[in-house]
Amino acid sequence: MALPPGFKETGWFNRFGGSVRMAPTEDECYPRSTPTWSSAETGGSGFSDFNGDWAPDVLVRSKQGELWFLPGGRTVDLLGTGGWNAFNALVRHGDFSQDGQEDVIAREASTGKLWFYPGKAGTYGSRVLIGGGWSSMTSFLAVGDYTGDGHNDLAAITGVGTSAALCPAGDGCLLIYPGTGTGKLGPPLARPTTGGT
Repeated sequence: MALPPGFKETGWFNRFGGSVRMAPTEDECYPRSTPTWSSAETGGSGFSDFNGDWAPDVLVRSKQGELWFLPGGRTVDLLGTGGWNAFNALVRHGDFSQDGQEDVIAREASTGKLWFYPGKAGTYGSRVLIGGGWSSMTSFLAVGDYTGDGHNDLAAITGVGTSAALCPAGDGCLLIYPGTGTGKLGPPLARPTTGGT
Protein backbone atom coordinates (compact mmCIF):
# COMPACT_ATOMS: atom_id res chain seq x y z
CA MET A 1 0.00 0.00 0.00
CA ALA A 2 3.00 2.35 0.02
CA LEU A 3 2.56 4.98 -2.67
CA PRO A 4 5.15 6.90 -4.73
CA PRO A 5 4.92 10.73 -4.62
CA GLY A 6 1.88 12.09 -6.42
CA PHE A 7 0.17 8.71 -6.71
CA LYS A 8 -3.53 8.64 -5.76
CA GLU A 9 -5.01 5.38 -4.58
CA THR A 10 -8.71 4.61 -4.78
CA GLY A 11 -10.84 1.87 -3.31
CA TRP A 12 -14.46 0.81 -3.00
CA PHE A 13 -16.39 1.26 0.22
CA ASN A 14 -19.80 2.73 0.87
CA ARG A 15 -22.19 3.08 3.76
CA PHE A 16 -24.21 0.06 2.64
CA GLY A 17 -21.24 -2.31 2.45
CA GLY A 18 -18.89 -3.46 -0.29
CA SER A 19 -15.40 -4.70 -0.94
CA VAL A 20 -12.25 -3.12 0.39
CA ARG A 21 -9.66 -3.24 -2.36
CA MET A 22 -6.81 -0.87 -3.19
CA ALA A 23 -6.16 -0.10 -6.85
CA PRO A 24 -4.33 2.63 -8.78
CA THR A 25 -7.53 3.71 -10.58
CA GLU A 26 -11.23 3.33 -9.95
CA ASP A 27 -11.61 1.39 -13.22
CA GLU A 28 -9.62 -1.46 -11.70
CA CYS A 29 -12.20 -1.86 -8.93
CA TYR A 30 -14.60 -3.64 -11.31
CA PRO A 31 -15.48 -6.42 -11.32
CA ARG A 32 -14.89 -6.89 -7.63
CA SER A 33 -12.68 -9.91 -7.01
CA THR A 34 -12.66 -9.79 -3.22
CA PRO A 35 -15.32 -11.08 -0.80
CA THR A 36 -17.94 -8.54 0.15
CA TRP A 37 -18.76 -7.45 3.67
CA SER A 38 -21.49 -5.28 5.08
CA SER A 39 -22.04 -2.86 7.91
CA ALA A 40 -25.49 -1.96 9.20
CA GLU A 41 -26.62 1.65 8.83
CA THR A 42 -25.87 3.37 12.11
CA GLY A 43 -28.40 6.20 12.05
CA GLY A 44 -27.87 8.72 14.83
CA SER A 45 -25.58 6.61 16.99
CA GLY A 46 -22.45 7.33 14.97
CA PHE A 47 -21.12 3.86 15.83
CA SER A 48 -17.98 3.06 13.77
CA ASP A 49 -18.04 6.65 12.46
CA PHE A 50 -14.46 7.97 12.72
CA ASN A 51 -14.94 11.33 10.96
CA GLY A 52 -18.40 12.43 12.11
CA ASP A 53 -20.32 12.09 8.83
CA TRP A 54 -22.73 9.40 10.16
CA ALA A 55 -21.36 6.73 7.79
CA PRO A 56 -19.39 3.66 8.96
CA ASP A 57 -15.65 3.89 8.33
CA VAL A 58 -12.70 1.49 8.23
CA LEU A 59 -9.15 1.76 9.59
CA VAL A 60 -6.56 -0.42 7.86
CA ARG A 61 -2.96 -1.14 8.87
CA SER A 62 -0.56 -2.02 6.04
CA LYS A 63 2.36 -4.43 6.19
CA GLN A 64 4.65 -1.39 6.13
CA GLY A 65 3.12 -0.16 9.40
CA GLU A 66 1.05 2.62 7.83
CA LEU A 67 -2.41 3.44 9.11
CA TRP A 68 -5.02 4.13 6.43
CA PHE A 69 -8.48 5.62 6.85
CA LEU A 70 -11.31 4.58 4.51
CA PRO A 71 -14.28 6.91 5.04
CA GLY A 72 -17.75 6.01 3.81
CA GLY A 73 -16.93 6.75 0.18
CA ARG A 74 -14.27 5.95 -2.42
CA THR A 75 -11.23 7.73 -1.03
CA VAL A 76 -8.32 6.52 1.07
CA ASP A 77 -6.46 8.80 3.48
CA LEU A 78 -3.10 8.10 5.07
CA LEU A 79 -3.26 8.76 8.82
CA GLY A 80 0.05 7.31 9.98
CA THR A 81 3.16 6.99 7.80
CA GLY A 82 4.71 4.19 9.84
CA GLY A 83 5.25 2.58 13.20
CA TRP A 84 1.81 1.00 13.58
CA ASN A 85 3.33 -2.49 13.30
CA ALA A 86 4.62 -1.94 16.83
CA PHE A 87 1.07 -2.71 18.01
CA ASN A 88 -0.40 -6.20 18.12
CA ALA A 89 -3.93 -5.09 18.95
CA LEU A 90 -6.03 -2.08 17.89
CA VAL A 91 -9.49 -1.24 19.22
CA ARG A 92 -11.92 1.40 18.01
CA HIS A 93 -15.72 1.84 17.97
CA GLY A 94 -16.08 4.00 21.04
CA ASP A 95 -15.84 7.55 22.38
CA PHE A 96 -13.74 6.93 25.46
CA SER A 97 -13.14 10.60 26.25
CA GLN A 98 -16.73 11.81 25.74
CA ASP A 99 -15.83 14.58 23.32
CA GLY A 100 -18.10 13.27 20.55
CA GLN A 101 -15.23 11.69 18.58
CA GLU A 102 -14.44 8.01 18.10
CA ASP A 103 -11.08 7.03 19.62
CA VAL A 104 -8.45 4.33 19.10
CA ILE A 105 -6.82 2.17 21.79
CA ALA A 106 -3.65 0.25 20.87
CA ARG A 107 -1.44 -2.28 22.69
CA GLU A 108 2.33 -2.05 22.17
CA ALA A 109 3.64 -5.57 21.47
CA SER A 110 7.10 -5.21 23.02
CA THR A 111 6.02 -3.63 26.30
CA GLY A 112 2.35 -4.50 26.86
CA LYS A 113 1.58 -0.80 27.26
CA LEU A 114 -1.89 0.42 26.36
CA TRP A 115 -2.07 3.71 24.45
CA PHE A 116 -5.07 5.97 23.91
CA TYR A 117 -5.33 7.95 20.65
CA PRO A 118 -8.07 10.59 20.88
CA GLY A 119 -10.16 10.92 17.72
CA LYS A 120 -10.11 14.26 15.90
CA ALA A 121 -12.77 14.09 13.14
CA GLY A 122 -11.04 11.70 10.76
CA THR A 123 -7.59 11.76 12.34
CA TYR A 124 -6.21 11.41 15.88
CA GLY A 125 -4.43 13.51 18.48
CA SER A 126 -1.33 12.89 20.58
CA ARG A 127 -1.35 9.51 22.27
CA VAL A 128 -1.67 9.08 26.04
CA LEU A 129 -0.43 6.10 28.07
CA ILE A 130 -3.39 4.58 29.91
CA GLY A 131 -2.08 1.25 31.17
CA GLY A 132 0.68 -1.34 31.39
CA GLY A 133 0.92 -5.10 31.75
CA TRP A 134 -1.55 -5.87 28.98
CA SER A 135 0.70 -8.49 27.34
CA SER A 136 -1.09 -11.26 29.24
CA MET A 137 -4.43 -10.40 27.62
CA THR A 138 -5.21 -12.59 24.62
CA SER A 139 -7.74 -10.15 23.17
CA PHE A 140 -9.81 -7.12 24.00
CA LEU A 141 -12.62 -5.13 22.45
CA ALA A 142 -14.84 -2.11 22.95
CA VAL A 143 -18.22 -3.14 24.35
CA GLY A 144 -20.01 0.19 24.67
CA ASP A 145 -21.43 1.25 28.02
CA TYR A 146 -21.49 -2.17 29.70
CA THR A 147 -21.73 -0.80 33.24
CA GLY A 148 -24.54 1.66 32.49
CA ASP A 149 -22.75 4.69 33.90
CA GLY A 150 -22.67 6.67 30.64
CA HIS A 151 -19.02 5.82 29.79
CA ASN A 152 -17.74 3.40 27.17
CA ASP A 153 -15.97 0.35 28.58
CA LEU A 154 -13.33 -2.14 27.43
CA ALA A 155 -13.51 -5.95 27.69
CA ALA A 156 -10.43 -8.18 27.85
CA ILE A 157 -9.82 -11.93 27.95
CA THR A 158 -6.93 -13.03 30.15
CA GLY A 159 -4.21 -15.37 28.96
CA VAL A 160 -1.53 -17.53 30.56
CA GLY A 161 0.51 -15.60 33.10
CA THR A 162 -2.34 -13.43 34.36
CA SER A 163 -2.18 -12.87 38.11
CA ALA A 164 -4.58 -14.79 40.33
CA ALA A 165 -5.90 -11.48 41.62
CA LEU A 166 -7.31 -10.75 38.17
CA CYS A 167 -8.21 -14.29 37.18
CA PRO A 168 -8.28 -17.10 39.79
CA ALA A 169 -8.28 -19.68 36.97
CA GLY A 170 -5.09 -18.17 35.53
CA ASP A 171 -6.45 -17.60 32.05
CA GLY A 172 -9.69 -17.44 30.10
CA CYS A 173 -11.39 -14.85 32.32
CA LEU A 174 -13.50 -12.10 30.80
CA LEU A 175 -12.75 -8.78 32.48
CA ILE A 176 -14.60 -5.49 32.05
CA TYR A 177 -12.55 -2.33 32.47
CA PRO A 178 -14.98 0.55 33.06
CA GLY A 179 -14.38 3.77 31.16
CA THR A 180 -14.03 7.03 33.04
CA GLY A 181 -14.99 9.47 30.29
CA THR A 182 -11.42 10.85 30.19
CA GLY A 183 -9.82 8.24 27.93
CA LYS A 184 -8.50 6.30 30.91
CA LEU A 185 -9.87 3.06 32.34
CA GLY A 186 -10.86 2.13 35.86
CA PRO A 187 -9.87 -1.12 37.60
CA PRO A 188 -11.55 -4.29 36.28
CA LEU A 189 -14.87 -5.33 37.70
CA ALA A 190 -14.64 -7.46 40.81
CA ARG A 191 -16.19 -10.63 39.34
CA PRO A 192 -14.24 -12.03 36.38
CA THR A 193 -16.10 -14.70 34.44
CA THR A 194 -14.79 -17.93 32.88
CA GLY A 195 -16.19 -20.66 30.70
CA GLY A 196 -19.00 -18.53 29.28
CA THR A 197 -20.52 -17.77 32.70
